[in-house]
Amino acid sequence: MPNLLVYPIRRIGYKIRSHFLNLNEKPKCLIISPGGCGSISLTKFLDKFIKSNLYLEKKYKIFALGHLYRPPSSFKKQKIKIILIKRNLNEIYKSMKSRGFIRNSLNIYGDLFPFVYINIFKSNIKIKKKYINYLKLFYKNWNDYNENLILKIDFKTLFNYETKLKIKKFLEIKNKTFLKKYPKYKRYKKNKNFIDPSTLLAKKIYKIN
Repeated sequence: MPNLLVYPIRRIGYKIRSHFLNLNEKPKCLIISPGGCGSISLTKFLDKFIKSNLYLEKKYKIFALGHLYRPPSSFKKQKIKIILIKRNLNEIYKSMKSRGFIRNSLNIYGDLFPFVYINIFKSNIKIKKKYINYLKLFYKNWNDYNENLILKIDFKTLFNYETKLKIKKFLEIKNKTFLKKYPKYKRYKKNKNFIDPSTLLAKKIYKIN
């Protein structure tokens, strides 16, 4: 049980950060999603062209910057551009559950006790309902962001040619290789040797063995 106390403490830290986060450097853009939306592929790609999530996470060790559940007030003042990736909520839940991220992501979304229906009163129905409600709140919070500073993309169109053009225009990228090198959709092969890309990326950033 003592280990479970870690989550309420972390949640307090996430809540403080979501209100008062001030970035040491202004990025060209941040990619935001609740997870399960292909954001890792886009984040890694854009890192080659602009100052974005990975640059800040590596330099300043800002954990889960791309999963902020609401825009800090400083973002609006600094006019930070956001690419928000949306997806069907049930599909997000299914993706995150299959990768074992439900408890930790609930905590990042602001849940004090993400373990209640997982470790104590086990209920698949209640944990899914709770998760879906947090996803709704996540997107509602970002709907209030300045519409001129946010580009909303549906996961279904993330790898389409039209979406490439929208992102290129939104970020004012002049590099001619952007469209050619834009990532293609790849479904995860979750066999016994599968290691989640976000886990690999976190290990690389924070130098975890």
